[in-house]
Amino acid sequence: MSVLQAAVLGVVEGITEYLPISSTGHLILASELMGLGETATQRSAVDTFNIVIQGGAILAVLGLYFPRVVQMCKGLIGKDSDGLKLAIRIIVAFLPAAVLGVLLNDWIESKLFNTPMVLTALALGGVFMIVIDKWKFSKHKEGEVFEEGMDLYEISLMQALMIGLLQCVAMWPGTSRSMMTIAGGVLVGLKPKRAAEFSFLLGLPTLGGATVYSLYKSVSGDGPDMFEVIGWTPIVVGLVVATISAALAVKWLVAFLTKHGLAVFGYYRLILTAVLGGAIAMGVVSLHAGDSGVNDEILEDKIEVVLLEGTHPSGTHLIEREGFHVTALHGALEGSALVEAIGRAHVVGVRSKTQLTADVLKHCERLLAVGCFCAGTNQVDLDVAASMGVPVFNSPFSNTRSVAELTLSEIIALHRRVSHRSALLHKGEWDKSADRSHEVRGRTLGIIGYGHIGSQISVLAEAVGMRVVFFDVESKLPMGNAGSVGSIDELLKVSDVVSIHVPETSDTVGMIDAKRIGLMKHGAYLINNARGSVVDLDALRVAVDAGHIAGAAVDVFPDEPAKRGESFTNVMQGAENVILTPHVGGSTIEAQEAISVDAAEKLVKFVNRGTTTGAVNVPNVDLPSQEVEGVRAHRILNFHRNVPGVLGKFHEAASSLGVNISGQYLRTVGELGYVVLDADPSGAEALKDAMDGIEESVRTRMLW
Repeated sequence: MSVLQAAVLGVVEGITEYLPISSTGHLILASELMGLGETATQRSAVDTFNIVIQGGAILAVLGLYFPRVVQMCKGLIGKDSDGLKLAIRIIVAFLPAAVLGVLLNDWIESKLFNTPMVLTALALGGVFMIVIDKWKFSKHKEGEVFEEGMDLYEISLMQALMIGLLQCVAMWPGTSRSMMTIAGGVLVGLKPKRAAEFSFLLGLPTLGGATVYSLYKSVSGDGPDMFEVIGWTPIVVGLVVATISAALAVKWLVAFLTKHGLAVFGYYRLILTAVLGGAIAMGVVSLHAGDSGVNDEILEDKIEVVLLEGTHPSGTHLIEREGFHVTALHGALEGSALVEAIGRAHVVGVRSKTQLTADVLKHCERLLAVGCFCAGTNQVDLDVAASMGVPVFNSPFSNTRSVAELTLSEIIALHRRVSHRSALLHKGEWDKSADRSHEVRGRTLGIIGYGHIGSQISVLAEAVGMRVVFFDVESKLPMGNAGSVGSIDELLKVSDVVSIHVPETSDTVGMIDAKRIGLMKHGAYLINNARGSVVDLDALRVAVDAGHIAGAAVDVFPDEPAKRGESFTNVMQGAENVILTPHVGGSTIEAQEAISVDAAEKLVKFVNRGTTTGAVNVPNVDLPSQEVEGVRAHRILNFHRNVPGVLGKFHEAASSLGVNISGQYLRTVGELGYVVLDADPSGAEALKDAMDGIEESVRTRMLW
């Protein structure tokens, strides 16, 4: 976002936030006309930006009505009776929207933030204001100051509550908070000037609370920091411009209302409805559901992708370049909210927290593929996905370098007792000593699991002078001077440091128990950056406290919190020279970008070509595209039950239809078979229908 674009949005926000004409509609027009809504990342950036600059409207009212604000503050501490009366009425009017806003925010964004509902709100709001004007201002002469009505201190608690209830209606996008509260003030009998003032003061807690809540939601996920995407300079410019614009708009509105009433704003809203509706119909502008739901305005032939948990924008960009529509959500979802978000998606991307259970998957009738933007796939019911003909992809190797580097750093830190000495110094205790501190050069590192991570650690450790031995259940080619040993027990007996890098299987659960910890050298170190179930942490704590194990580093735990910020307790907490990290082995910017790109590429290849290379639950197939007399053959994908004779039925169907098959690739795994066929364009559609009608077929799709 450029500084000029930020300034334009600041002007739009500042002017429209307090005028009863809907800031939503104007911000949609402005951002889309400036080309700020073309990608999911841009939409997220604009959403965050608009939330931040809303604070400019708050600052404007604070400045213009500072004496009133001070008076209410004095009232709340018992020093101003009129201030207390006004403050109580503002609070009474604020509470309904505060409660309903928290309860219904996600539902409103997913159900009401769409073209028909926003346009309906704009139009009904216009009619509402015209009716109120005709009713309340019927005897008013145009141009004369309208002074009939109550002052602020005369309003009753019931009247304040009525204004607050009308403010709740403004949660419907396109309605306008200022419209409902100003009109509400006029309805209960306030002077137009005082109705506007009450609306402005009510906006302080309402807009302030909404801003903080929405901003928290936008940045509290695991995704990229939107402030980094936007840049701080545009944010500051937008905030300043919004403040100045809002101050001018507020002063103008008060003067205008007292002489001209509300009707002109009603007519303006009707004109805006027509303009915005026409722009949407012509494709100039589109509405997006933001971070809380799926946009129902998608064309049926458009591939819809929903990415949860703030996946890195590099993968999002890659998917969008293919012409797919992407809805990027920051946090994890569950239950009905998850089904609501992904129920109509063709492709779903998750990280480790969103659970795609059998029940959730069965609600996703359009689902073609799932991408796990992480190493593991435990969060997906793989068997159910396979039974639906839905491949599940992950990125098991993209974060291996990050895990390897963390492990090496822990090896050195444990030998130098860095965490222990750092903790002492934070407490103010200076402990400059070589006691129990060692170099790693010349010491033996034992690696259990010599795969992509273990082998990289082997190379890094040798580079700092360590001797490396390893054990793996499969025969592996040693890297450098590393040597293999015949068993885990043998490795434990000879190693000064043991680092574990194995998957979670029935064989590895509880693999390092009290007995095996007892086999380790006295004064050795243990590192687990693999899976939390592999090491018996109770036994490890006993060994550390007894001094048998000189230190440990643990990045994975049997029971981990579902989301960031939750409390965590574990038996290893408080142990001396023990490094605990919250499962961040693969959590680096570089790793997340690599994972995002890798998973996105696999999803795109499947959607576009039918390639399942890298899928964990279906046969891996990759068929090069074929040509028939210079024309690319049409590609048919078919998942089917793995029983004898299915391929013969496909060939029989092709023969009866007179369709030539120019290329095919069939593989089976367990109970599932997957075949990719390239057929003559003239009869491919009929062949696809015939294959889909065969009893054993699970799912058939034609790509081109």
